[in-house]
Amino acid sequence: MISSSPASPVSIFKLFSASCRPPPLPCSPDAATADWVLLEPLAYVADRTNATTAEAISRTGYTIQATFCAADPPGVSCVCIHCPGIEEADFPERPRIICSHKDLLLLWLTFKFGPYDEEGLREYFVYKAGTGRPSLHLLPDPLPFVARAWEVGLVPHGDDGHFLLAALCLTQTPWVYDLHLFSSTTWAWSTKVASADMPDKVNSRTQPDVIHKVISLGGGTLGWVDLWRGILLCNVLDEVPVVQVIRLPMLMPGNKGGLRVCPWNVRDIACSDGLIKLVEVETYERPVDELAYHDDMLVVYDSDLLAERPVRDNVGWKIITWYRMTSWNYWRK
Repeated sequence: MISSSPASPVSIFKLFSASCRPPPLPCSPDAATADWVLLEPLAYVADRTNATTAEAISRTGYTIQATFCAADPPGVSCVCIHCPGIEEADFPERPRIICSHKDLLLLWLTFKFGPYDEEGLREYFVYKAGTGRPSLHLLPDPLPFVARAWEVGLVPHGDDGHFLLAALCLTQTPWVYDLHLFSSTTWAWSTKVASADMPDKVNSRTQPDVIHKVISLGGGTLGWVDLWRGILLCNVLDEVPVVQVIRLPMLMPGNKGGLRVCPWNVRDIACSDGLIKLVEVETYERPVDELAYHDDMLVVYDSDLLAERPVRDNVGWKIITWYRMTSWNYWRK
């Protein structure tokens, strides 16, 4: 199993070469056959080859090489991308792993050269590791089906290396979704309608609507996570898919003012063996008593009185972990 965390999107810019170079960490010859590894979500641009190297041809006609550099945990494994004929400076951002499951990786590469120098060209590849010869395949462009790449989940399908990519997208109707599926058997996208069975009294404004990550919950079930509101669960293998909604516990008091900022600063969620875990961190603050601030001073200067002082003082942090099984109707702290 390959474990990686999603990376938030960045604007297109020219990379410094040093940021593309993989760290000089030794790779264990036994790590490639380990049950699991810790995987860095951003790949490197480097000419590395070993038994895990796989190749594919991009839409631009260039050869793309992907190499898996494994390390024993807690060492961090990484993926190296090499494109003969394309310079490091032609990558406006580092290649990244969008999602992973078992021995499959969904890779996102962006090029910025020649006719693509203005907007950049994004291409998606599926890399398969595991036993046997590794493989790398270029996917048809998910757009317009998928607006944001990190909203895509990956599900192995069958025992012959096939897989599904799935993206759950909002529609104009509350609690009704378009489930976009890419099948490796047909090598094409298709769309199904998926609905959530919600009581009439539920306000549509509470509907999870910003997807921060996708998690696997076993079998063909994926969870599209809005870290502020909840998880949309759907078995993408069902002929008639149904969406189940799991609400997240309320934010800790010190985080309730941060709904307009990135939730990765305070929350994350994962699932292992059917157990969902939600972790939240809160900065612990105490009020600053301005009277006490002056009571031990014999002289107070005008400049001190004009200076802006914080009304609260950071003194530490608190962390809470919530967990549940998908079949439960409650979270346990």
